[in-house]
Amino acid sequence: MVKKRADKRTHKYSYKKSIWSHVFTHPGSTKDKICSQVKGSRSVVFTAINNLIDEKILEYRNGVLFVSNENDLERKRSALAGQLKLFREVRNNILVEIKNRIKNSSPLQVGEHKIPTNLFFYRTDFTFSKTSSVDVTEEIWHINDEAKEIIFQIPQQIDQIVRGSFSLYTSYMMYGSISDESYKGIFEDEIKEVLVEIKKTKKMLLNIMLEFSDDKKRDKAYFEGWWWQLTAGLNLDHEEFPKPEDIKWDGEEIL
Repeated sequence: MVKKRADKRTHKYSYKKSIWSHVFTHPGSTKDKICSQVKGSRSVVFTAINNLIDEKILEYRNGVLFVSNENDLERKRSALAGQLKLFREVRNNILVEIKNRIKNSSPLQVGEHKIPTNLFFYRTDFTFSKTSSVDVTEEIWHINDEAKEIIFQIPQQIDQIVRGSFSLYTSYMMYGSISDESYKGIFEDEIKEVLVEIKKTKKMLLNIMLEFSDDKKRDKAYFEGWWWQLTAGLNLDHEEFPKPEDIKWDGEEIL
């Protein structure tokens, strides 16, 4: 019989993260109980528990374990987790309201003409005299007038979770007793989740824009530049300005 080869392990197992998760879920557990719940060598798990106590991530009193509330990182982590939960709820409500407002938008009266504005982006022509004898017509991009106010609540919500992320990271930098392993295994997950939610929010808003578009290819290219302008300074990772060949945007403020 050919012995089946075990699946290759692609992720390094984090004892500290698993221990912290069990204590967080079941506060008041003994060291023995945690050792029975966390897979791996008992001596290794015990050592990791003691390390977490030394780092003041866990508190050991009266023979049982708790997540330390005295640790500033835990307070910041908990606050950020709460911010993320609220962000998802508020963001989803905002997106529903954006769709409703665009659907119910009234046409824009320009002279004798009515311009349909039940779009995310719409365009108007502006004619001016470049010289005394030459008139030039420029195309002006607009965001839906009736949804604009609530659309701009999106970056305000993103700003709050980004601030929470920086606050958590700054506390880690100033907190000398916590190892990189503990920070990355326990506290960094919420920061990574912020990045996920920002990208998810962009995708969700893009889908709404495409739903209310009369030129999807053109509007999608414009959206990339607009989103960059809207969220400049609100990204945790290095996000370069889109390549010029990928967008058609002149860099000026969008009305």
